[in-house]
Amino acid sequence: MYNRLSSIADLRKAMDDANKAIERRPKDKLYLKHKQLLEQTMVGTIAKEVKFITKLVDKANAQLEIKEKIAYMRRARLQEEGEMEAEEEEEEKVPVKPQEEAAPELKYPDECRVLDIMRQKYHEAVRFFTDTNDKQQQNLAVKEYQRFAYFYHEKMLKYISFDPLAIEEDVYQRLNEEVKMALSNKQVLQQILIICNRKASDILEDDEVHTLNFQMFQYAMKIF
Repeated sequence: MYNRLSSIADLRKAMDDANKAIERRPKDKLYLKHKQLLEQTMVGTIAKEVKFITKLVDKANAQLEIKEKIAYMRRARLQEEGEMEAEEEEEEKVPVKPQEEAAPELKYPDECRVLDIMRQKYHEAVRFFTDTNDKQQQNLAVKEYQRFAYFYHEKMLKYISFDPLAIEEDVYQRLNEEVKMALSNKQVLQQILIICNRKASDILEDDEVHTLNFQMFQYAMKIF
């Protein structure tokens, strides 16, 4: 009765539709059951998003802490060698306006492009078998696509499409104060995007990569 990959916005719209249906037929058991299922799904989806974002923030903070420790060790070594003092003298001669560290350019990973091609070809296969009325092949294609789609969305798309500045209000309000504070830090936001891009790039190293159809994968690689 619902798509398990539906967004919170999709579920909210479905909830509005369910409420309208119940207003017309308040004693309809099917509508009431449907609303109950939607409510449970909404709660579970929000909790899942909160956990996902919290883990990203924790990981970003940990990586930034490691970077800061490495930078501190590098500065300490330079100071011991006398290079830091020389650099400071040069900086006093020619005043330089401090600049923020430039954000790295995050390109769309090639691995993700290959899976995008596979997704498109699965759609074409399902349409072809539907149009030719080949029920057996249609069912096989649909089942295989469902396995692929879950892998595609859960292991790649949720990372590559995540925007830390566009978090659903229902999710944001359930984040703890430390996470909210971290999300206002530009360095943390930048590190989150780096983590998500890297995670999406590593999709073909995932333990569940066996869910992919190898022939379809080879076909997508040739097109790519």
